[in-house]
Amino acid sequence: MAFTGKTAISTGAASGMGLLFAQNWVELGENIMIDGGRNAAGRRC
Repeated sequence: MAFTGKTAISTGAASGMGLLFAQNWVELGENIMIDGGRNAAGRRC
């Protein structure tokens, strides 16, 4: 399924399934905004 011209938002993309989905969308040429769920000090929020 292609989402041409759309932007996906992936929360929890710092690791695990969120990261895998984000990487796959980028490889497919999709636009994606990611949130890793960590603050400026690198701690999980």
